[in-house]
Amino acid sequence: MGAKKFDGQYLLSKMAKLGDRSEARRSLESTARQAAAFAERFPDAAQVDQARIFAQLPYMSPWQRRQTIVRERFFKIGMVRNLAWLGLT
Repeated sequence: MGAKKFDGQYLLSKMAKLGDRSEARRSLESTARQAAAFAERFPDAAQVDQARIFAQLPYMSPWQRRQTIVRERFFKIGMVRNLAWLGLT
């Protein structure tokens, strides 16, 4: 979790692993657990509904995940990251 360094070397390492989605899957599961914990800890927060929806992403089909990411605007910073986010989910 947390910020990751995003530079040319990072992109090259990710491109070398294009067929391996296990890291992307682990990252999605980790952030989904974090969203579930947030929703449980702060049930009255304004973003609790979005956190609950995000927590369900790992259990959705790839098509449902993509629809939900776009509908709920669960975007990352940067076009390349968003394309990867939609492509790898």
